[in-house]
Amino acid sequence: MNTRLALADLAASAFRKDRPGLAAKALRRIIGRVWSDGFASAFYSHNRGKPALWPGKSACLTLSFDCDHEADYRAMPELLDALAGEGLSASFACIAKWVELDPDSHLELIRRGHELVNHTYTHPSNSRFHPDERFNEITPGARREEIEMADRIIRVRLNYRPSGFRTPHFGDSHTRDVYSVLAGIGYRYSSSRISIQCPGYGMPYRESDGIWEFPLSFDPAYPNTCFDTYNRFPRTDGPVPAEQENAFFGRIEKIIGMAMDTGSYVNLYFDPSDIGRLGRFRDFIRFLGSLKTRLWVAPYERILNEWSRNSV
Repeated sequence: MNTRLALADLAASAFRKDRPGLAAKALRRIIGRVWSDGFASAFYSHNRGKPALWPGKSACLTLSFDCDHEADYRAMPELLDALAGEGLSASFACIAKWVELDPDSHLELIRRGHELVNHTYTHPSNSRFHPDERFNEITPGARREEIEMADRIIRVRLNYRPSGFRTPHFGDSHTRDVYSVLAGIGYRYSSSRISIQCPGYGMPYRESDGIWEFPLSFDPAYPNTCFDTYNRFPRTDGPVPAEQENAFFGRIEKIIGMAMDTGSYVNLYFDPSDIGRLGRFRDFIRFLGSLKTRLWVAPYERILNEWSRNSV
């Protein structure tokens, strides 16, 4: 292994520690400030030369959206039109309480060919439905009920069978006991962890109970976090400053380039309510459309179905 990859492994190990010491914390800061692109490039380089997983493509990308608030549903028509313009399908993590209140919006997602992901019944820590506790703070029995109730409601109200789950706020709020719950109701995957904290250099991998984990890609400028709009931009009603937006999409485009060069996987997460604040979002979707000959843009379940056909 060359020096660059060895340094990337050392750095990645700092992010996988549950309670890193001062040295690991300092290493995180250094990476984000002075070696962000280099670290990301070395991280994805570990996937070069591995068996091809993407049907006829150089890399794979999943677009995912978390539908947590009423503003997310107000933004949905613009978002769906943008995706339809390039023929792209995405994964939408949905709270079952919203399914009860607004089934028509969710039926429209299904009608347009998108995937619905179980995002619990009340989304613990959601300001409207469950404000006072995070998912990892409730009991294991309560976590099970959140997942199973959401599954029942989505099946009954939408006549749709989910096959995957996303932990509310994922990352530090994720708990490993969910995998046995998911296996028990016949689910196939989770997308609830950040790639820097997982094995496999961003690639989907098997977790306990046979559940696939699709880790969210990390942001090189903030290596312990995923690419998300909620934490990257000021929480205001106005448009995102152009400088911040350009830097954000610029980093994503670099990661996509690295993925296509190394045969890697990219998993992005957006809040639909932020779409209207981003002047470059439609340009970004057109950019993804322009890469169709090399980049497979696919929801989680479609990836697993393809692998099942090819015995991956």
